[in-house]
Amino acid sequence: MKDYYKILGVPRTATAAEIKNAYRKLSLLYHPDRNNGEEKFNVLFSEINEAYQVLYKIEKRSQYDNQYNNRYNQQQSHNQAYQQEQSYIQPIIEYFFVDKIYFRPGDVVMITWNTLYADSIELRPFGFVAAQGIKKIKINQSNPFIEINLIAFNQVSRRYYTSKITLENVQYSQSSKRSKQENPLFDDKYSLRKELFSFDGKIGRFSYFKRIFSIVFILLFLSPFIAIPTNYSSTALAVLIFPFFYLAIVQSVKRLNAIQWSWYYCILFLIPYVNILALLVLFVVPNPRKR
Repeated sequence: MKDYYKILGVPRTATAAEIKNAYRKLSLLYHPDRNNGEEKFNVLFSEINEAYQVLYKIEKRSQYDNQYNNRYNQQQSHNQAYQQEQSYIQPIIEYFFVDKIYFRPGDVVMITWNTLYADSIELRPFGFVAAQGIKKIKINQSNPFIEINLIAFNQVSRRYYTSKITLENVQYSQSSKRSKQENPLFDDKYSLRKELFSFDGKIGRFSYFKRIFSIVFILLFLSPFIAIPTNYSSTALAVLIFPFFYLAIVQSVKRLNAIQWSWYYCILFLIPYVNILALLVLFVVPNPRKR
């Protein structure tokens, strides 16, 4: 719907005299006879004349204002409903990947991505990109790790979604693996007390077998030195056996936590330790009938 007030260049509160003056000025300025009869001036002059014929007469102007306001209100309500509907939209990263995770300085890495329902996409640290694309980058850095973030943002809903890929320098990973030495009793990140006596944490398979072997070996090595001088005292043997048995259970729980076993599997896994404890007690404590 044409805005006749805008065509004449007058406000909606303009009087009949102001509308008439505006019409006279524009008709003189854009009259075809004054502009060599060019077609575009014919169109402009006809629109100016049409706007004047509607706005100058009170009845036509009132009818036009009602129609325009109704159309404007409908458009506004439609825009509000559209904005409310758009406010729930969550941008989506359909896929985001690279052709190689491990790199060497000088390598070329190809990044591929696709996003949905997003009108602002940033590929950090490389800047803003299209919603879908492929980008090749040459890595000249020697950093151990390089993070690449894809941020999809919807300006209407003000929501965003992000995804991150970490590239690892091959030279750094190889040197760190060569320098890492695993201790069978404790990790450098934790104290000896926390690592041995706390159920928190996880350990690998080889570390678990090393620790269990160390615990059992120490227990078997010390048991004769305590059992024989004390005449197989049950109290002394309990003091000896209980700490090592507790350490074995702790290490087993750590290992089970690492492989994410269920609780009933954990109980079945710990049954052999109870049997070993019973056999050790039967072996060390003498039978009263033989005395």
